[in-house]
Amino acid sequence: MKITVAILLAGLLLGSARLNEAKAQVTDHNLAIARRAFAEIYGQGKIAVVDQLYADDFVDDSPGGGQGRDLIKEAVAGFHGAFPDLRIDIEDAFRSS
Repeated sequence: MKITVAILLAGLLLGSARLNEAKAQVTDHNLAIARRAFAEIYGQGKIAVVDQLYADDFVDDSPGGGQGRDLIKEAVAGFHGAFPDLRIDIEDAFRSS
């Protein structure tokens, strides 16, 4: 009985460790996408990258928002038109637990 319980607990702990590792990998991947979006799209004005990083049916639910990639493209073009020397530096990023 004790051996079965120990094996069961060990399996649960290993499974939990693998889930945590998978979650960390997904979080790292999402963080890399967010960094790329801010650096390339917003910081450098690379509007073509919007098609790579945003879904076709993207929805901006902020006040005055809308739907679709063109919304982001227009906003970025507007930012860079108004502030041609716009620069965005990411100083820090965090992940939730």
